[in-house]
Formats: sequence, structure tokens, C-alpha cells
Amino acid sequence: MNSIVLAGGGRMGAIMRDHDWRGSSLGVPERWPQPLKTLVGILLAADQPMFVAWGAEHVLLYNDGYAPMLADRHPRALDRPFFEVWPEVRKQLTPLFETVAGGEPIHMADIALDLDRAGRDREAHFAFSYTPIRDASRDFSAPALRRLTGSSLTASLWPLGIDCSK
Repeated sequence: MNSIVLAGGGRMGAIMRDHDWRGSSLGVPERWPQPLKTLVGILLAADQPMFVAWGAEHVLLYNDGYAPMLADRHPRALDRPFFEVWPEVRKQLTPLFETVAGGEPIHMADIALDLDRAGRDREAHFAFSYTPIRDASRDFSAPALRRLTGSSLTASLWPLGIDCSK
């Protein structure tokens, strides 16, 4: 589906435009809430790695910069629940997502996460910020990680320690 909401954005923009959103819990992009449309436009235009984890399931949307961090999970990670994509970090990140869902932003200069790479854990270090995203009713609809942003969130990540693509 081609959508003005998903204009630009390099390879991920093209993948998002070609994605069949009709079966998604998010629905078709033209009917997304305005805050989600705005966030996706920002992340597709950004150079730094960014993602949005939207709604109660934290449905994952991300840009070209974030794709290498996903390694072999990309492009299947698009439109899937964040912790389904990243089950190995659920215990560490759930409390952070819950804090952001409660309206508090979070910034960490260095967080170590053990990421599954080809069947083995590899420690990776990131600097990130999680920022809550309010919907039109002023409720927190998704954790948004803005340089990392969360109930919906948008995120920007800065890899610090290892090559995340391996």
C-alpha cells in the first residue's frame, strides 16, 4: 500500500509502503492516530537509529538506521510486538517501558543488553532515551523512544560497544 504517511524513508519507507497493513493491529496508515503518523514521518526522515513501539503490544516500527541492530530479525520485525521480536531483553526493558507508559521519560547513557546473535548472546551497549507519546486524549498511547521514545514510545539508539549486525 502506498501512503503519503509513509513517504520517503529510504529502504524502510519502501518496505512500509509495500507492507499489507490491513491485517495489522495498527490498521492502514491513513487511519492511524495523528501522533503515530507524525512519529513515523520523523523516524523515516531521521539518520539516527529510531523505532516506535506503539500501543499495548508495543508494535514495532523502525527506520533504516535501526535495521542493522535487528540483524536477521529484519524485515520480519516490522509490525510485530516489540517483545516478540526481542524476547531476550523483556526482563530488562519491561520496567523501563512501564515507567515511560506512566508518563516519565527515561535517558540512559550506557545500557548493556545481551542480544541473541546467531543463537548466542552478545553483549551490546547503547545510549538511549525513551519518551512517552500522548494521543489526542492526552493518554499515553504508546511508549515512544525518541533518540529512544513508550504506552507507545519512540526510540533513538546509539550503539556504543559492538557491531550490532553480527
